[in-house]
Amino acid sequence: ILQNSSGPFAACHQTLPPQNFVQSCVYDLCIGGGYQPILCQSLGVYASQCQQNGIQPASWRRPGFCEIPCPANSHFESQATGCPPTCVNPNSTQNCPLPVQESCVCDTGYVLSAGQCVPYAECGCSFEGRYYRSGRTVILDEDCGRRCSCTAGSMTCSPHGCGPHESCSVDDGERGCRPNGYATCWIRGPGSYQTFDGLTYQYPGACRLIIAKEMGLSGHPHFNLITEKVPNILQGFSNVLKVRVQETEICFHVFQVDGQLYKLPFSSGSNQIHIFHSNTHSIILRTSFGLTVQTVWPHFVRVTAPIVYSSSLGGLCGNYNDEPNDDFQTPNGTLVHSSQVFGDSWREGSLASHCVENRVFNPLNYSSTEFCGILTSPHGPFTPCWPVVDPSQQVDVCVDILRRSEDPESTRCQVLRDYVLMCQQQGVSLGEWRNTTGCGKNNTHNFWR
Repeated sequence: ILQNSSGPFAACHQTLPPQNFVQSCVYDLCIGGGYQPILCQSLGVYASQCQQNGIQPASWRRPGFCEIPCPANSHFESQATGCPPTCVNPNSTQNCPLPVQESCVCDTGYVLSAGQCVPYAECGCSFEGRYYRSGRTVILDEDCGRRCSCTAGSMTCSPHGCGPHESCSVDDGERGCRPNGYATCWIRGPGSYQTFDGLTYQYPGACRLIIAKEMGLSGHPHFNLITEKVPNILQGFSNVLKVRVQETEICFHVFQVDGQLYKLPFSSGSNQIHIFHSNTHSIILRTSFGLTVQTVWPHFVRVTAPIVYSSSLGGLCGNYNDEPNDDFQTPNGTLVHSSQVFGDSWREGSLASHCVENRVFNPLNYSSTEFCGILTSPHGPFTPCWPVVDPSQQVDVCVDILRRSEDPESTRCQVLRDYVLMCQQQGVSLGEWRNTTGCGKNNTHNFWR
């Protein structure tokens, strides 16, 4: 078709001989196994070269052959202007120095706004040398001193500032106030907790428990983490983790958002919530305001919250005020000294007997290097992490979890994996730890596919 003397490119042959283009096209198609988009790309390159030389080929694209799909409110033209009208310059086609080209062109009544065709009435704002789409809100100045919104072509700004636990910075091209620090709460095995402030305790559980909750004191987005035990039809219980962010609820058992089933990765319409698989056989929920939930449910949960929530949280993860001695506060603010009383105070619903599972208790010594003691062994794979995650405390937690497990050998690998995740959060990679501990990939679990 390129060198056909009566084909759509014939007018260009004298100025731009097609032989070299044909050879390149044949080579690319052979390498690509005759894949049609490769042919279309080769033809498009020649057509573009012709247009740049002031020669317009005849129409060569047709339905089913090298069509160019165009986005909403636009259509394809083979001889489109090289200077399409935009909201900033609606008269850009006048005296355009560029040659015509194949392109998608906005329909009548629409104009380009930040790469999208919008009605003229929805044009954005030109402000201080930059263009912003209509409806967009941005933070400006090095100290984040202004919050500006574009509405109906006009930019409106108001004073803005960062909070006492925030700093102004640019992330992914967006300026904003970002937390100066974070804290993490860990939940492992059947009822082992480590609060945001570092307090470790045991609590067996209940039908419905509040793990972490914004108590309405911070002025930042509200969130709530809840665990539930739901009786199965046959026997036992299904453990469910629910995360509510503002008005959106995510269920980690059968993966649901607001009652609808989804496959991962998932992003909410507002981009406030992103959920995806990690490379450690876990699921990660990440919010735009800094809250992160990582889980290998139901064996492991990690909740990381920004410091802007300091002293404004409640639940089994504590109050996040950097004081572990007062973490056992009930919802009404009363300080108690029993983990059982503390945990009971954060239950929702009842502590009915049907939520109590018959737990085994194995008195064996699991502190040996064959089990939990490998964490503190100087010859084990975990020594690089000792400076940042104290292994002795984790051995105690490990022993308690294994004593309550019906399958200690399998549970051992899950607990060791939990320690590895703690190390990874601190920037320490432990390499091939599975090979030296007997925890091969067949010991891992993948709950969502």
